[in-house]
Amino acid sequence: MVDLSGVHHMGAHLLGELLKPGRGEGRLPWLCGPLSPMSERTLKVTGTDSVFRIFPTLPDATAAARI
Repeated sequence: MVDLSGVHHMGAHLLGELLKPGRGEGRLPWLCGPLSPMSERTLKVTGTDSVFRIFPTLPDATAAARI
């Protein structure tokens, strides 16, 4: 679970780091925000918004993890 609420711009390096666990047999981290408009745009433009589980807030992600 990665809290991106303090990230204003998600560049290629950060996106690459978030995708690393998915290479091979690993699972991608869950992302939570609120995401900045620039970060949302980066995820949409790259198509990775459909690969990550994205939650509006950290408490929402935490609640989903308990289920």
